[in-house]
Amino acid sequence: MSQPLLSVRDLDVEIETDTGPALAVAGVGFDLHPGEMLALVGESGCGKSMTALALMQLLPRPPARVTRGTIRIEGVDALALDARGLEDLRGRRIGMIFQEPMTSLNPVLTIERQMTEGLVRHFGLSAREARARAEAALADVRIVDPADVMRRHPHQLSGGMRQRVMIAAAIALEPAVLIADEPTTALDVTVQAQVLDLLAGLRDRGSAVLMITHDLGVVAETADRVAVMYAGRIVETADVAVVLGNPAHPYAQGLLASHLTPRAEPRAPGSFPPPLPVIPGTVPPLGRRPGGCAFRDRCPRAIPRCAEAPPLVEVGPGHAAACWRPFHG
Repeated sequence: MSQPLLSVRDLDVEIETDTGPALAVAGVGFDLHPGEMLALVGESGCGKSMTALALMQLLPRPPARVTRGTIRIEGVDALALDARGLEDLRGRRIGMIFQEPMTSLNPVLTIERQMTEGLVRHFGLSAREARARAEAALADVRIVDPADVMRRHPHQLSGGMRQRVMIAAAIALEPAVLIADEPTTALDVTVQAQVLDLLAGLRDRGSAVLMITHDLGVVAETADRVAVMYAGRIVETADVAVVLGNPAHPYAQGLLASHLTPRAEPRAPGSFPPPLPVIPGTVPPLGRRPGGCAFRDRCPRAIPRCAEAPPLVEVGPGHAAACWRPFHG
């Protein structure tokens, strides 16, 4: 197997809270190889976006900081780089499509300035060449008049247009590793399909893609592997067909059940359809996460041993879960 483009080991991210420091990301580790797409899934508040910001070295400091672990991008130790080294790294070696384009795009700069700056910096293009490449990237995300959009500022665009600009800016640089944080949010289904095709094309050209999403339909269509995250920890990982077809962790099972499309079944007049499956409760907030397995208070199969934190161990070929009672079938 080829060397990983992205290798993460034992990553901890600590955040200062009103009650003291708390781990938002704990012991996260995975590899991403050329031409591979890994989907990181879980409810809001599970630490997915915090993991992405740590990989990009964009954590808000304070209150967040990496306290343990390694992040290697094409063999480079990202945590050891100075500001100049991070400038060289971001955009070309690792890029990111952010979840909130309005807060990620600079409000006082035109779209042209924001899209061409990285192309000039990393590829040494002239202003004209960079503009042509940026316009082509905007056309790839189905923006009808790229030249007009290039002249505008972010506030002059709709939410969906801003999202497409973010995607175009990231893809234009053809990074070795691309992090896509909910990239299809605010896009209609037609544009969603086109954007997913673009990400797949980038992967097919040898890049590695980390897809952060809550949409298991997108995962089923695009991902090669899945990592399920809960309360800052990866609790299950395997090939996409394994996790979606036979999940081992009760949290992964609950996610899958709650995403199944309900079917219209004949029923007696005046009767109500059966309730939709849900996972009871919510993700415990930072500073109030229980010891041991953080899912135990919501788990239908919890046992006394769940007061101990279960390690992420192999439960099948290429399939790992952090659970004392992994279930198959």
